[in-house]
Amino acid sequence: MLDDRLWRQVLGIVMAAAAFATWYYWEPLGADAVVINLVSWAQNFRAVETVFRAATFLGDHEFYMIFLSILLWCVDRSLGFWAAVVLLLSGTYTNMLKDFWALPRPQIQGITLPGGYAFPSGHTLTAVTLWGYLAVRLFSRVMRIWMVFAIVAVGISRIVLGYHYPRDVTGGVALGLAFLLVYTQVERRITKNALVTGQPFYLLLGASLFLPLLLYIIYPGGDAPLLMGFLMGAGAGWLLERRWVRSKISGRWYQLILRPLVGLPVMFALVLGLGGIMPTHPTHLQLLLYAVTGLWVMLGAPAVFAVLGLASRATGSNVEARS
Repeated sequence: MLDDRLWRQVLGIVMAAAAFATWYYWEPLGADAVVINLVSWAQNFRAVETVFRAATFLGDHEFYMIFLSILLWCVDRSLGFWAAVVLLLSGTYTNMLKDFWALPRPQIQGITLPGGYAFPSGHTLTAVTLWGYLAVRLFSRVMRIWMVFAIVAVGISRIVLGYHYPRDVTGGVALGLAFLLVYTQVERRITKNALVTGQPFYLLLGASLFLPLLLYIIYPGGDAPLLMGFLMGAGAGWLLERRWVRSKISGRWYQLILRPLVGLPVMFALVLGLGGIMPTHPTHLQLLLYAVTGLWVMLGAPAVFAVLGLASRATGSNVEARS
C-alpha cells in the first residue's frame, strides 16, 4: 500500500503529465472531429449515452449536495465539512480559471450546451479535488480506486456528451491536482499548529462569514453566489452546531436512513423551490439563499434530528465531531 508521501508524489507526477499533455497536444486535443465522432458513437448506442449521463451526474451540483449532506449527517461531520470547503473553494477556483482563459465549448449540432466557458472542465476539476481530498484524508485503497474511477468516468463523459474538448478534461486534471496538493499542504500546517481550533469562538464565527463574503466581493462572477453563500452558511452552521446542538453522528440504522429523508427535501425545497422563484439579480439574493441552505445543512437539520429523536446529543465540553 502506498504511504502518504509516495501517494502525493504519484499525484504530482500525474499532474505534471496531464499539464504537459494539455500544453504539448493543445491543438489535437482541441479538435472538433474528436468530439463529433465520440458524440455520434454515443448517440448510436442509447445505453452507452445513458451510462455517460449517469457518470456526468457524479460531477453535478445536485449530486455533491446529496453526497456531502449524507456524509455530514450520517458518517463524519468534520470530514464532510472540510470536504465541502474543498469543493466550494475549488469551484470558485474553477470559475476564475474559466473566465481567465474564456475558451468556447464545442459547437455540435443537436447538443444543448451548459453555460460558461470550456477550459478547464469544472466537472473534472471538482471531481479531482473532492475525491482526491477524501482519498488523502481517509488514506484508503478503496477510496483511491474510486477516485481514479470517478475522475476518468466524469472526464470522459464530458467529452462524449459534447460539452468539452479533451484538453478541457486533461487541463481539469492538472489544475485540480495542483489545487489539491497545495490545499492539503496548507490544511496540514493549519491543523498541526492549531490555527483554527485554538482561536476564540466569535473570531472563528466572524471569519466564517467575512472571508467568503470577501471572496464574493472580489470575484462575484460564475457560481460565486452559490459557492460563497453556501460556504458562509455552512461555516457558521458548523461552529454553531458544535456549540449549541452537539448532535451525535452515531445512531441506529433506521435513524441513519431517516435523517436524509428528513433533511434533503428541505434542502432541495430551498434550492429548487425558493431558488426557482427568486430573481437571479441582484446576485446577493442568491448569496443569501445559499447561505440559508448551508445553515440548514450544518445547523438546522442536526437540530431537527435531535428534536425528532433521530440523533442524540453529546454531553460535556469535549464534543467529538465523529462518534
